[in-house]
Formats: sequence, C-alpha cells, structure tokens
Amino acid sequence: MISNFDDYADGLRNEVVSEMAERFFGVRRELEDDIEHWQRLVEELRPCLSRLCERAACLHFLLFDDAGVAGFYASLGVSPHPYEELASRAQAACIAAMSVPFGFRLSSRYMRLVETSYDAFQKELDAYLNGVWSDDLERPERKRVSAHLWQIKELAEDINRRVVEVNAETTPSCALRYVRSLDPAEVERRELTGATLTDERCGLDVSLAFARVDFKALDFPEPQWLPPFSMAAGGLARYVRRLAEAHASEVRDLFAAIRRAARKRN
Repeated sequence: MISNFDDYADGLRNEVVSEMAERFFGVRRELEDDIEHWQRLVEELRPCLSRLCERAACLHFLLFDDAGVAGFYASLGVSPHPYEELASRAQAACIAAMSVPFGFRLSSRYMRLVETSYDAFQKELDAYLNGVWSDDLERPERKRVSAHLWQIKELAEDINRRVVEVNAETTPSCALRYVRSLDPAEVERRELTGATLTDERCGLDVSLAFARVDFKALDFPEPQWLPPFSMAAGGLARYVRRLAEAHASEVRDLFAAIRRAARKRN
C-alpha cells in the first residue's frame, strides 16, 4: 500500500514538474521568438528609411532653399522639421534620374517635376509609416504587410510589458525552489542542515532575466503622414507655381542641368 502511494506521489510530482517546466520554458521561448521577430522587422525597415531619406533630399533639392522647403510644408499645414531631418540623412544625387516634363509654360513643367518627386516621397513615407501589403509567398492564400514604423513601435511596447511580467513571475531560481519543495528528501536534508527553501534570493535571475528592447535607440524618425499631391493639390499647387515664378532663373538652370545629365546617360 505504501509502495503504491509512493508511486502515485512520484507520478503526481513528475506530472506537476513536467507541466511547470513546459509552461516556464514555453513562455520564455515565446518571448525569445517575438524578440527575434522584432529584430528582423527592424532590419527590414532600415532600407525603407534610407529610400525615404533619399526621396526627401531629392524633393528638397527641387525647392531651392530653406525658405522654399518651409513654405512647401506650410502649404500642407505641417512643420517642415521632421522632413528636414529625413533629408539631412541623405545626399540629393537625384538629377541623373530626372527628366524635364513636357509643357508650354515654365511653371507647368516645374509643377510636374515637383509633383513627381513629391509623390515618390509620399509613397515611400506611407510605406515607412504603415507598410505595404503584398502576397505571402509561404501562404499564397494570405497577404502580408511589410515592416513599418508603427508596427515596430507597438511591438516594442508589448514586448517590454511582457519582459517585466516574465522577469517577475517566471524567475528561474524561484521555479527551481518550487521544484525542490516537491522533493521530500530535499526538504528533509535542508531542515537537517538548518537551511530553508525561502533562504534563496533568486540569484540566477539577474543573469537569466530578459532585457527590454530599446525602440528609441533605433533612431527611427516619426514624421507625420502626408497626403498624395492630388489630395493636397489646391494650396500646394498654388505655392509651387509661386515658387517657380520667384525662382524662374533657377528653374531654367535646373532644367538645363537635367538635360545635360540625360545626354550623359545616352
């Protein structure tokens, strides 16, 4: 009878330890996987940010100077500073890819050139902030969205919340202490030596604790979303026309430089 009870107790203890280990390691493994996934998304977003900065630099190059840039964003109702920061991260080596639009008036051709550059910038900005949907090659029946800023920021907040919970609730040494408490021989040995399970101070926890992810350290700018040119064409178009008239000689020089670059390509 005692043997059967001991076998039952051992089986129950083993089952409890097995379930506890599965939960303990499962929670930690899931968090580790999510942190690795977040890091992959961060690396996926970096090329998008580089393209966005290049697009911003090209657009600002067409606006001639700081006053032209400030007025452009004022016509959109936003501060220019976040977009100036983007442009400052790249060099505007973009004339080689431009062509002079067809038109009878200088301001009309300049308008089309600015519109094309702005829409390329706006499209990249939207991809950076909100992602782009595409077919999932691994699961053709589903769509996937590319890495984007708000996704990475929200995931970082969720991961850090869970890091705090896991470090507090599933500490390795406290789990080990609980497992020891299920072993009568271990409890008896500690009682004989005058030690108790509660004497442990969870010393393993510092080295095995999860570190929080640092979104701010990524140095990802957080600019405001901007509409396509067609959605903001009223005030924006009027401003670009005025800019063309105020910088007529610079516009002609710009067109001449674009044509020279085109001849070199050909």
